[in-house]
Amino acid sequence: MAAYNDPLGSILIGSSLSSMLYGLVLTQAYEYFLLYPTDVMYRKSLVLSTVFFCTVALVAEYANVYLPTVTFWRDTEKVQKQYWPVPLFVTTSTFVGVLVNSFLISRFYSLSKNLWISFLLSLLLVTGFAGSFMVAITLQEFSLYTSRDKANTAALVWTISTAATDSCIAGALIWQLLSMKSCCLLKDTRSLIKRPIIRTVQTGSTTSVVAIITLVSYLKNDSNSVPTACNFLIAPLYVLTLLSNFNLRRRDTISVSGRSASEGNAVASLVSTRLA
Repeated sequence: MAAYNDPLGSILIGSSLSSMLYGLVLTQAYEYFLLYPTDVMYRKSLVLSTVFFCTVALVAEYANVYLPTVTFWRDTEKVQKQYWPVPLFVTTSTFVGVLVNSFLISRFYSLSKNLWISFLLSLLLVTGFAGSFMVAITLQEFSLYTSRDKANTAALVWTISTAATDSCIAGALIWQLLSMKSCCLLKDTRSLIKRPIIRTVQTGSTTSVVAIITLVSYLKNDSNSVPTACNFLIAPLYVLTLLSNFNLRRRDTISVSGRSASEGNAVASLVSTRLA
């Protein structure tokens, strides 16, 4: 059983880190409903949906660790199989990414009105979703660890598209905000627009970096469980990205309302509102 120390150890560490991030998700979700009880229904539904799918993905992660390390431990034949938790995790974590990235693409379009870039970002998102769906189907059909190579093509499409989508969405938002900032002559307004830029870098780059690490680790060695462990972190990070955008609205609104009314501050207020 020592041969399984590396693959099982990776997913055990990944599930532990994911649990910590999930605790932050619950804290941020509680803060959101506490601060914005009258928020529009679609935002509440979006938060509830992402938290729900994130919870199901975490349960699948736990089961993915528990089955080989406890239930089937010392049973070499059963330990070599991948059971229902793996396709379930792939599907639910992808749903979280699709929901959050769809929201971010809509925010970019709201700011830029650039239909072509929004369409290309959506195309990347759909491609990644299709790749993850094929991975889930393949892993369900070929459950042995030794048969994981059958999902290589779909996994590459999934990981490359996910990394590209996260990076491009973050880059597009930053580019749009920088162009708006350069058009503002007032120093206070430029400072107000700078805040959502920093927020986008902090939140958007996190999922991008993890997605890129997942891709690199998969290309380096597609037979270990390091990419799976990295993927465990994606769902809660996506939800935290969404909730950070929602929960920081209060600070931005206070900053804008505390200044004198002007055209520039109106622009900054509009940016803060549309990003949320």
